[in-house]
Order: sequence, then C-alpha cells, then structure tokens
Amino acid sequence: MKSTSDPTPGPTSSGPLSAAAHSAAAARIRHWRWAIWAIFSAIYFWSYFHRIAPAVVAADLMATFRTTGAELGVLSAIYPYVFAVMAIPAGALADTLGPRRTVALGATTGARSDAASVAITV
Repeated sequence: MKSTSDPTPGPTSSGPLSAAAHSAAAARIRHWRWAIWAIFSAIYFWSYFHRIAPAVVAADLMATFRTTGAELGVLSAIYPYVFAVMAIPAGALADTLGPRRTVALGATTGARSDAASVAITV
C-alpha cells in the first residue's frame, strides 16, 4: 500500500516501465497504426471508385439514360461540389464527435446507401 508521504507519482512506486512493457506497448501502437491506416485507405479507395465509375461505364450510361456526353459530364462533375458542401458538416461533426466517430458514421452511411442502391437496381 502506498503511503501518503511517498513522493513517487502514480498508483505504484515501481518506477518507469520496464523494457519489455515498453516494447509491448510500442508493438500495440504499431498494430493500431496499421489498422487505422488500412481503414482510412479502404474508405479513400471506395470514394475514388465512386469518382471514376461514371468514366468506366460512360457509353452504357449514355445509352441507358439517352443523354449526351456533355450532360453526363455535368452529372459526373456534381460529385466534387457535393464533396465540398459536405466538408462543412463533416468538419463540425469531427469537432463535436471526434474524428473516429465521424469517419465511422460516414462510412456506415455510405455503405448503407450503396447497399440500398444495389438492392433497388437488382
């Protein structure tokens, strides 16, 4: 039990972390860094896919919707504008909820909307 007159801070007076504990903590941090990087990379790829998808199927979209290339270009150009407008509420959410919850909420919302659009078209 720690006495009240002990000047050492913390719950125990064992001193700094041992080398093994420090190494284990560093390994956990490296593991989580890669996991976080992988999640954000997957979300970025998903966003990139949505940006380039109209270019890949442009001929099919023009035939299906009976539109010209210029009209399809205008439709495809809307994506960056929506992206810019959504930066304002996303920034506010990141400030209030924190970045992890905001990214999780955005990814979940995007995944649900993708699933709904696939369910509607099938």
